[in-house]
Amino acid sequence: MAGANLAYPFLYRVLFIRPLFSRRIVGTKAFMGTYNRLSHNLMAKLKIRVDVEELMHPDGRVPIFHVPSRPVGQPIRSTGNYHYPMRAGESLVEMDNMTLKRIPNESDPDFSCKIVDSQAVSDLDETALENFRSRWV
Repeated sequence: MAGANLAYPFLYRVLFIRPLFSRRIVGTKAFMGTYNRLSHNLMAKLKIRVDVEELMHPDGRVPIFHVPSRPVGQPIRSTGNYHYPMRAGESLVEMDNMTLKRIPNESDPDFSCKIVDSQAVSDLDETALENFRSRWV
């Protein structure tokens, strides 16, 4: 439940469904009677909102966690085994220094998308344009 993909607004964690080919629901009694408070408890611990719902299926009860992606430019500190956890394949590991340094820069504006009103196409260097075209077009 610790990781989230930035390409999607939420990561859904559906627990207690048998993996691999069967995808058979096995159900659970975990968090039974507490799922209404669970979202509050997770917010207090993680400092991010994690919505929790229950799916009552004929084969068993399934808790579903709606985990939002990490806010842009802000690492999420954990109170667990890792200060700043991240996924490395299937494993949960401590976030490396390069990733921690890169995260605050996510919110920096992208200078390449800005329009410069005082410039015209004729101001561009023809050699640089040809170089760009040969590499990217």
